[in-house]
Amino acid sequence: MSSLKHYASNKNITVFFIFLTAIYSLPIFFTGRLYIDDLGRTLYGYTGWGANGRPLSDLIMQTMSFGGLLLDLSPLNQLIGLSLLFLALFFYAERNLKGVSQAEKLTAVFLFIANPFYIENLSYKFDCLPMSLSIVMLLIPFTMNEDGFLKKVFSVLFVIASLSLYQASIGLFIILTLLDIVGKNNQAGNRLILLYTFKRILQLILAYVLYKFFIASSFVKDEYNIIHSEVIPFSLDSIEIIKKNATEIIWFLRSYVDTIPLFMKVIFSLAIIYSIYKSFIELWIIDRKRHCFAMFITLLSPVLVLAFAIAPLLLLKQPVFAPRVLLSLSGLMMFYSYITMKKINQLPIKIVLYAPLIWLCMVYSYSYSNASISQERMDTLISSSIYQDISHSGRDFNYVNVLGQMPKSQQLVIAESKLPLMSRLVPVYLSYDWIWGAELLNHYGLNLKYKVIGDERDSLMCKGDFISKGNLYSLYYYKDIVFIDFKNKKC
Repeated sequence: MSSLKHYASNKNITVFFIFLTAIYSLPIFFTGRLYIDDLGRTLYGYTGWGANGRPLSDLIMQTMSFGGLLLDLSPLNQLIGLSLLFLALFFYAERNLKGVSQAEKLTAVFLFIANPFYIENLSYKFDCLPMSLSIVMLLIPFTMNEDGFLKKVFSVLFVIASLSLYQASIGLFIILTLLDIVGKNNQAGNRLILLYTFKRILQLILAYVLYKFFIASSFVKDEYNIIHSEVIPFSLDSIEIIKKNATEIIWFLRSYVDTIPLFMKVIFSLAIIYSIYKSFIELWIIDRKRHCFAMFITLLSPVLVLAFAIAPLLLLKQPVFAPRVLLSLSGLMMFYSYITMKKINQLPIKIVLYAPLIWLCMVYSYSYSNASISQERMDTLISSSIYQDISHSGRDFNYVNVLGQMPKSQQLVIAESKLPLMSRLVPVYLSYDWIWGAELLNHYGLNLKYKVIGDERDSLMCKGDFISKGNLYSLYYYKDIVFIDFKNKKC
């Protein structure tokens, strides 16, 4: 009877967290605004992931649309991606997050998904599914029983599949390895932990080498994709590149951490320190010689988790800096929450720790959704007005160039003032030399390509003729180029 009650209780808790995840994610899915690459894919139906070393993304998304041009199936792609991710995390937690209750396991799962940097990944109408599956591929090796040579080979294949779906998630593999060492395997002894660590590192290196030589070398094309996937050379000059990359990453981290109330930062930091200290002392008391490697990893784990979450970006020559590439921080959120919940026994302290954090996740989701909707109205207002002005000019243009940036909605301005990460989560398309400005206008009846002009822009614009002038922007043209001036340039 008690086991039936326990099963029923766990079932109710699981349903509650499914409901909580839905409450968090649905505003993101139903925002309705086309997100960056979605602007092009909804117009032309192309794939294009293969050229970025992601051929499995092409295969999966074409399969979803029965081949050929991609159909806009949103939010179905996002719902499937999130459902598969939640399911994979659920089974991972059941197998690996030992010593905590069902509610605590699922709290860690929820915080993995509700990482504010992952909002961008969830926002893509097309790319959300491959990005989610990339994480799922990394979770499977830690969920299945690895006894036997064949299953170890499958682990390598899953890592290759993950890289072929979305490379930026690869840092999660090391984080999950650390979680295994500090969590369920911390009392296995030096020999077994060293062997386990070596096995996981070997799997990762082997998978990366095979991916690099057989997949990336065959699929990666275009200068943009090659440049942004190039690893820094082993030289003194690379130190400056690492410093520059670290500065960018620190901005992203601070944009989130600075929005956390001081009392939350203090108690959460103390909880992590206490949990690590308690884990260390427990191993010391049991047998400090037999567990010295686990003790060493445990002591350094809070820093190591962060280091491996950002390492893939630090080591690239010219990485793309955007919230979506920091999805490995989801593993960091799960790591910290699991370790603290395992070592802190008092329920009131856990509630004080995690109730405000869950609420902050909701604040990000709903604020992001409403700021995006508000900015979409601004997109519609300005793009429709530009279409009317160009149509009334009676001229045909092939190219567009933008000076300055279109206005932000007041709701977005408020959101950015309180949550700085919103400035990177909510894109403003008509902005300087961003090609997506042209694609936004093409959704409103135009047929333009973005023309990057550089230093000649001002002179060409002022050489040209005037189309219209308003409070928000002015339009000029030179030959077949239309210039949108948001800076009220005086010629």
